[in-house]
Amino acid sequence: MQSIILAAGLGSRLSPIHEDPKILLEIGGITLLERHLLNLVEIGVDEITICLGYKCEMVADVIRKLGLKNISAVVNPDFQAGSVVSLWATKEVGLKGQSALLLDGDVLYHPDIIKRLATTKFENCLLIDRNFEEGDEPVKVYLNENRIVELRKILSNDIEYDTVAESVGFFKFSPEGIQTIYDICKDYIESGQKNAPHEEVIRDCIIYNNPEIKYEDVTSLPWIEIDFPEDVKRAQEDILPRLPFAGRLNDRKK
Repeated sequence: MQSIILAAGLGSRLSPIHEDPKILLEIGGITLLERHLLNLVEIGVDEITICLGYKCEMVADVIRKLGLKNISAVVNPDFQAGSVVSLWATKEVGLKGQSALLLDGDVLYHPDIIKRLATTKFENCLLIDRNFEEGDEPVKVYLNENRIVELRKILSNDIEYDTVAESVGFFKFSPEGIQTIYDICKDYIESGQKNAPHEEVIRDCIIYNNPEIKYEDVTSLPWIEIDFPEDVKRAQEDILPRLPFAGRLNDRKK
């Protein structure tokens, strides 16, 4: 199994407290990057690709110093566009006939969350959290009779649903599923929609049921997407104390 981490964006909303790429933000003295790698190595992911953009050399230098053989980086020079462009930039490494975990880079999370996704019985899957704060910022998953019917921040008026939850921002795709994802990315870019978020590509799969995407519920497990300074405070004060001690990646390699 491979993993693709999207970490190309500016992260400008964190600029009052952090001006480097968000994936290099330290929580509890360990960067989000190293935490991702610790969790992925622990579940035996064979190949890890990180899409970089803003200050890409800074992140690439950190990756080199970590010394992992199974991690590589691709660069999206158009990183100020939507994340659909970053996802498209990973196409050459993503199409290897393997299942793929697609991860947002700016999430602090309990390791059991990624383990749940990697070991799910579903070939194509996303993660939901039913306990979330309403608002325009969360990417929401709308369910109707336990089937995903929508994935968006703001609901379309004609969608019928009985349950709403937040998307964790982590997805699993079969080899056929990731091929479909890249095909849709290409359509978006060629039709002038390069400013779209990559979730819109996944939404198309949901709307057209191709591939069929199921879900795993991780409501009981702690996580947070970090976009604003107040998210950093919550990550430090609320989420971090509920995570197992991570150690350091170099210690795991010994």
